[in-house]
Amino acid sequence: MKLLVVTALLVMLLTGCGLDNRNAMSDRGLCDGLSPKIDKLNDALLIDGGPQTILAGEDVITGYDAGCYGTVDK
Repeated sequence: MKLLVVTALLVMLLTGCGLDNRNAMSDRGLCDGLSPKIDKLNDALLIDGGPQTILAGEDVITGYDAGCYGTVDK
């Protein structure tokens, strides 16, 4: 179930937070709205995520950072 939620969030983030300037206002709103949820996901992964969940969560957070802030920390 966790993997399904993480995968759905990843798909939503990668399709909604692109770097296309034509949608900058809506992207910014989406990114700002998801920021607290990404922080909560990160905390939850550190507390009780299993190995597969942690890897999937890392992909979601990396995708969010790249799409919303143009950064990738690897």
